[in-house]
Amino acid sequence: MEGGTTECCIEPLPQDKRFVGEDWHRWPYCFIYQSFLLHQQWWHNATTGVRGISKQHEDIVEFAFTPDP
Repeated sequence: MEGGTTECCIEPLPQDKRFVGEDWHRWPYCFIYQSFLLHQQWWHNATTGVRGISKQHEDIVEFAFTPDP
């Protein structure tokens, strides 16, 4: 929080170019984009591979809740 640097805990997908700007790696924006990516990953994990759900319904829920670049 005092201007130091730290390693990212999650990296954007290779095709995701939304966070390439230098400012995204400074406080507080680094916290914001890391939080966003972790949230995105959580939704993906929560909405895919669920037993008893058809692929069609899984695709609908994943599309609705997982932002894609």
